[in-house]
Amino acid sequence: MKILLQKCKAGIKANLIPGIVLQILGLLIVLGYYNVQYVQEVCQKISELKQSSGFLFSGISTCLAGGVIPVAFLILTKRISREKALASTIFYSCFWFWKGIEIDFFYRYQAIWFGDEATFKVIASKVLFDQFVWNPVYAAPCIALCYFWMDCGFSFKRFKKELSREMFTLKIPSLLVSTWVVWFPMCAIIYSLPTLLQVPLFNIVLCFFVLLVNIICEDQSSEEVSGKTV
Repeated sequence: MKILLQKCKAGIKANLIPGIVLQILGLLIVLGYYNVQYVQEVCQKISELKQSSGFLFSGISTCLAGGVIPVAFLILTKRISREKALASTIFYSCFWFWKGIEIDFFYRYQAIWFGDEATFKVIASKVLFDQFVWNPVYAAPCIALCYFWMDCGFSFKRFKKELSREMFTLKIPSLLVSTWVVWFPMCAIIYSLPTLLQVPLFNIVLCFFVLLVNIICEDQSSEEVSGKTV
């Protein structure tokens, strides 16, 4: 329990600043949508594109936001070695393409279950179901296990060998708790938009979240190494 609390605390600390930045960005977009004509016009065009393209829009846009753009940045800034560049690009692109379609399904069904109005009751119901049912039961374990498989060099044999109880009692719970600082408020912001605009806003947040977390985690690792060598 002590180790779990320490990991949760470290994760919350790492995600706090990126979370605040992204929440401000998301809030500005939502306020712009409801108050600024130009933003409304842009959002209307995005809604029309989303409506006409359906799940393909969600798959491609999430693939770009969570996979292609962050990995391209990490490669260009030499944060990923050349040896891992191709495998990382393929994995992240395929993974987030699939997740984009999955998230679109989830948002659509939430609108059916709870409604599509931007009321406190509807938004609160969606946020609570998202963060306390969808995430603990499926989303967080899915991401953790897929990323762990990647860390195992995409070897199912090694994955099976190295998978331990710690994954479910320590790593996944700490991942879930540490990301709440970002996604609990962010979900409320996302769900205050119409359903057609929820995936696009999620993608904007996802892209910056992946970039910021990778940069911060690497900087912290570099500081730890420097501290040990001094």
